[in-house]
Amino acid sequence: MRRRALGSLVALLTAHTLSQTGNVVTLFAVPFAVLATGGGAVQVGVASFVATVPVVLGGPLGGVLVGRIGYKRSSILADVVNGVAVLAIPVLALTVGLPFWGLLGLVFVGGLLDTPGQTSRRVMVPDISALAGVRLERSVGFVDAATRLSGLIGAPLAGLLVAAFGPFQALYATAAGFAFSAVVTVLFVAVPPGPVTGEDEPQEGYWGDLRTGFRAVVRDPLLRLLIGMILITNLLDAARSNTLLPLYADQRLGGAGALGWIVASFGGSALIGSVLFGFVAHRVPRRVTFSVCFVLAGGPSLVVFALGLSVPWLVAGSIVSGLAAGSSTRSSAPSSSSGSRRTSGLVSSA
Repeated sequence: MRRRALGSLVALLTAHTLSQTGNVVTLFAVPFAVLATGGGAVQVGVASFVATVPVVLGGPLGGVLVGRIGYKRSSILADVVNGVAVLAIPVLALTVGLPFWGLLGLVFVGGLLDTPGQTSRRVMVPDISALAGVRLERSVGFVDAATRLSGLIGAPLAGLLVAAFGPFQALYATAAGFAFSAVVTVLFVAVPPGPVTGEDEPQEGYWGDLRTGFRAVVRDPLLRLLIGMILITNLLDAARSNTLLPLYADQRLGGAGALGWIVASFGGSALIGSVLFGFVAHRVPRRVTFSVCFVLAGGPSLVVFALGLSVPWLVAGSIVSGLAAGSSTRSSAPSSSSGSRRTSGLVSSA
């Protein structure tokens, strides 16, 4: 049983890495696809907004759905829907043509189940880790390390594909990543025995469960603060990552290639920070560590761009922020798997 659980944990991490790598390539390719078709800063911003809206809606609305159909099925469904929507972008653009509103529609559909899919994989981690005999702090760190690894792999890959073949062709790699993630989950992730789909809780209907989740969040001061913090920081990060950085790279850095290496440096250092911090995560004060690392995770990487410094400085700032970002996620890891599953989709970082 323990060996099988270890195999499931490895498969879950692999699927998460593949899916997140697909997301990284998409985030890179879509803004450059807009620019390649004659769009400007306004169109890139609109595309960024449309890509962010389903992430916001998918958290609370998809969280209840995840609890009803099961975590494994939710993860598979999210990858399939995302992959089909992303695949349709280059297929239509390179054949019959794809208007801007059509691109926006596909981007929206592709991201609608992305947050529930990520939530499903993360919620399965505690049960699988318990069966595998792995400390929860380490397994949560492994998930975060997989996310950072996807940035390390996906960013330069996206930059290379966009620079060499074009943004639409790069999206084929995204669709392949989602497809492989779904296959790995189907074949190798075993759902732990026990009530993992919400059968142990009274069913109140979809909207009733959703109201219950919102009430739980509103009544919990810590959850309110966490959601507010995540909302603000993700709002700023979405503007930077999805709009400002692609425009900056197109105008000041010569295209997607340089930006790919900058983002990869962030992902690589975040991976290192996550792995190294895992060995001391249970020995340091979480609140202070999280606060310091959270500030460093955004500050240096923003300042170097604001000052208009050269690429080496941009890479250095990304490395410092990445190390802090990897550690901050580890310091915020939950201490147990208890708690209502209905609120799992309400607290999610994009």
